Amino acid sequence: AVPPAPPAPSALADNDVYREARALVEAVLHLHPDVGRALVLAFERGYLDVPFCLHPDNAQRSRSYVDATGRLLWSDVGRMPLRGVAEVRPAGRMTAEEFRLALNHVAHTFDHRAAALPGGGTGNPDGAEPGRHR
Repeated sequence: AVPPAPPAPSALADNDVYREARALVEAVLHLHPDVGRALVLAFERGYLDVPFCLHPDNAQRSRSYVDATGRLLWSDVGRMPLRGVAEVRPAGRMTAEEFRLALNHVAHTFDHRAAALPGGGTGNPDGAEPGRHR
């Protein structure tokens, strides 16, 4: 079976996630002509910052949370070039318990959906784990 064609770029332009991703990609690409060096600079400057990521190269200034409907929102974009692009809703500091609940919500939501797929969510219609053969 042939996978469906991706949506036209004009349709994606109205998507919040697309606009945020585009702003990040464009900002990174303007840092240096070599993409590898641009990525290193982006993390050094906080242009790329993953909430709650413990990696030492991560700035740890951005924060996000999952709202009651399961939507991932920014509460602080740190130094990422998302001001005026992303919706930011200050929510205060997330407690460890709130973080655990958010992770559980996401895991349960997507694990249940994945389990209902052919192959039990492994990505393989025959149910084999990726990289394993039956």
